[in-house]
Amino acid sequence: MENKSLQKPLVSKAYMTLAGMGATAFWWMMLLRAYFGAYFITDILKLPATTYGIAGTIQSLMGFFVAPVVGFIVDNGKQGKFGKYRKWLLIAPAIYSAFYILCFLPVSTNVAVMTVYITIAWSLTQASYSLVYTPYYALHATIARTPAERTGFVSKRNFWVNAGKLIYSACYLSVIGFFASVFGGDVWGYTCTAIVISVLNVVMFVGEFLGMGN
Repeated sequence: MENKSLQKPLVSKAYMTLAGMGATAFWWMMLLRAYFGAYFITDILKLPATTYGIAGTIQSLMGFFVAPVVGFIVDNGKQGKFGKYRKWLLIAPAIYSAFYILCFLPVSTNVAVMTVYITIAWSLTQASYSLVYTPYYALHATIARTPAERTGFVSKRNFWVNAGKLIYSACYLSVIGFFASVFGGDVWGYTCTAIVISVLNVVMFVGEFLGMGN
């Protein structure tokens, strides 16, 4: 006979419904950089294609080496008041969002300076991506008490991800165009869009953190 205490959910019913919400804006950010990153660098900033190639290569190397280190740090962290993984919902999205904004922030018109800058910004963003992804996915696997709950967390997270993709497809060009018209330039259309979705990313993850209750 199973111990019924193990079947009692660790989180509120509200969170069981909204679990995975943080993944929505997180995917908006990834999609903007994946779909428009090269265009932003070459057509908006007018930098050579080699800038995108260098930044993309180095960021991939950064992710390759940083991901296992992040996994080790997260897995060997102290439990603390909010457990081993939940606390990262407050820390990691803010770090990721800060670095992400830098990817769409023009700081110079000098090609060499911007090549170095974009490479660093993209690499830091890719490294901090693991800070969000690793503890977030581990959290749901840890707080699930039954196979049904684990399946539920995965399906709800996928629901929010796909909802985010639909919203992205429907709104992104309009949002970028709106900011571009308001601030008088395509560059700022992308920059302001990156800022807005980065703020929403933090807000949604904080909402998940609070929604879990005590």
